[in-house]
Amino acid sequence: MLEEIGVVSQVSHTEREQFILVETQVKTTCGSCQAKDNCGTRTIASVLSRRREALRFAYSGDVSVGQKVKLGISEQRVLTASLLVYMVPLLALLVGALAGQFFLAALSIGSELGVIAFAFGSAALAFLGVKAYLTSQPSGDFYPKLLAVFPKDCHPIQVFQAEP
Repeated sequence: MLEEIGVVSQVSHTEREQFILVETQVKTTCGSCQAKDNCGTRTIASVLSRRREALRFAYSGDVSVGQKVKLGISEQRVLTASLLVYMVPLLALLVGALAGQFFLAALSIGSELGVIAFAFGSAALAFLGVKAYLTSQPSGDFYPKLLAVFPKDCHPIQVFQAEP
């Protein structure tokens, strides 16, 4: 189980349910890299990436804004979603290029632009198919779960680096 600590940023009520909005801090490995001062990737990531991610959960217990919560998602679900999102469109791109090559050769049309169009068209269709599949799954399958709500007076343990 992959776990993350988040902070409740909003509590809203409907007629039947209470919803909480949980924000998590987006982490990068740039802070521990020795080349961070001269790295173009860090510069681009700092400009383009959002610093916080917000998730909405139905929660019936007592919770207030600023309270810490523990979120988790199964490693199997993360791997499955990654495989679907990355590998299926890539394989469709390759199969589309091969199909376009054979189809256009059978029609005596030797256009590389046509092969490229077949390849990207099949990759786009595969991506849309994966998106439709993931959204048709039960709502909890590929979404983090709320594992725990920490007490209101819970403070994180301070960890300091010992000097040599």
